[in-house]
Amino acid sequence: MYTIKVEHAFDAAHHLPEYVGKCQRVHGHRWRVEVEWTAKIAIDAGSRRGMIEDFANLKSILREAIDEYDHRDLNDCAPFCEHDIPPTAEMIAIALFTRIDVISSKLVPALICSLKSVTVHEGPGSSVKYEPSQV
Repeated sequence: MYTIKVEHAFDAAHHLPEYVGKCQRVHGHRWRVEVEWTAKIAIDAGSRRGMIEDFANLKSILREAIDEYDHRDLNDCAPFCEHDIPPTAEMIAIALFTRIDVISSKLVPALICSLKSVTVHEGPGSSVKYEPSQV
């Protein structure tokens, strides 16, 4: 099994209104996001022979997913504002996983790899990884 990973960073503010402490106030982070896909085989023909996927394609997917959040207040972004979800690192990871999965599913040709996980780093030494359980 292969695992391929790309990462990208964005800057955004947020606050956690129900939290008791400093995070209750508006503050910002340089969020770093890592995305992993898995595949059993590499591509066996064409210009991408021997690859799981072109890194540039995967980076483009990630950039598209986080573009709406870059230099924004996450409390004002979907899905957080629409569903009264606190924009914690955990909820950001799930939201990005969902966005990346939707973007990936629309690609032609389809990816041969499957979305495995999204890790969101709130700052140095602090991260959360979302990996849906296999049923």
